[in-house]
Amino acid sequence: MANLRIPPPAHFLFPEMTRMTADTVRESPQIHAAVPTHRVSIRPSLRTPDASPPTAQRTCHERRLLRELAGLLGTQPEDAPAVLRTRLALLADAQAEVERLLRAELVSAARALAERAHVVPGGLLVATRVDNTTGRKLRQLASAVAGHLSSGMGLVVLCTPHEGRALLVCAVGHRLRAQGVDAREVLWEAAAAIGGIPAGRGARSSAAGQWTDELGRALSLARARASALLRRSVG
Repeated sequence: MANLRIPPPAHFLFPEMTRMTADTVRESPQIHAAVPTHRVSIRPSLRTPDASPPTAQRTCHERRLLRELAGLLGTQPEDAPAVLRTRLALLADAQAEVERLLRAELVSAARALAERAHVVPGGLLVATRVDNTTGRKLRQLASAVAGHLSSGMGLVVLCTPHEGRALLVCAVGHRLRAQGVDAREVLWEAAAAIGGIPAGRGARSSAAGQWTDELGRALSLARARASALLRRSVG
């Protein structure tokens, strides 16, 4: 098994079903009518407004702010506080739903990558390029894939080009960590290939560099180093 050759896998495309941002939420037909698109400045006295205080007690400035808010919300000044609370609650619900979908997307992508794992002497190895993602998602995905691999014996190396930079991430399962396998050690040569230095150590390490055209070679270097460390971990 020492001569086992691992064929380079096809690129993995991160799903696009929930590439949603705050702008997307505002453009949603359910939320668009609920959230004003202008910025509104509300003084502390109006952050938790009460619709019932007597008009006579409001200052001129407060009444002006309330009229401005009512205009943005398309309602009457006396109804503006209640309408604002309702619409903020709708926005919070929409954001929670987006976060739920993003978590589901991460789990789905992690399972799909875990199914690509190769059995090598000393553990399970996933080493591939992931397109259509960001640095933060790549780090989360690497850890999630390592968590899906059997009994903490997985080692994951992922790479992606993002906004003109080459990104690398390595994640190591808990049993491999107990055997002395360090994610940073996996990335040393690969990080140098893209013009970077690995940051973080232990269970996860990452690197970034400017040489995106060297990502393929960097991934090959990381794959070879990971295989060597896995073999070494079992003597």
